[in-house]
Amino acid sequence: MNKKYLLSSVTAGIALLYANQGMAQCVSTQDCATLGYTETSCPNGGVKCPFGNKWICISSEITPEQCDKLGFKYTCSGTGMVGGLGQTCDGKYMICNCSSNYAWKNGACVERPCLESKNVYNLSGWKYAGCRPAGGSQYSVMCTNDRCVDGVMVERGTYSTQAACMAAQGSCGSISDGCKVCTLYGDP
Repeated sequence: MNKKYLLSSVTAGIALLYANQGMAQCVSTQDCATLGYTETSCPNGGVKCPFGNKWICISSEITPEQCDKLGFKYTCSGTGMVGGLGQTCDGKYMICNCSSNYAWKNGACVERPCLESKNVYNLSGWKYAGCRPAGGSQYSVMCTNDRCVDGVMVERGTYSTQAACMAAQGSCGSISDGCKVCTLYGDP
């Protein structure tokens, strides 16, 4: 009986051993050659291996699909984005730079909440935001400032025609009014 038990235990152990050897294990590699980075330099530009000094040269040999697989997924032209960071592949980046009131999170620039703000006067950066009817046949130049909290708009001058109003858009640059400016941003 003990021999039968011992024999069945050994047989089961051997079966498990060989069964585990047949299963593929997923292991991430940091070997540049295995990932396709084989060149020592790229005179016409290329993508450098993040784990060593090998390159994939930009030419007809690299496809947009390969760029995507390497992590180059973002055009960096969306809301809150101010260009890409680092190398490009097929015109795309691995990470985008975000403007000061945005943070990079999950592949996008996400607006950061304003935790504290203060009134700032004589703030530069006012821009023409269009003309709007001001009653009767009058039109008002509207100006805005991206640095103001909640997109503050200021009325700047009233004109008798829409054409005159549109011609006066340069007056936005001379606004000396202030607005609230965020001084402390939170995490998105």
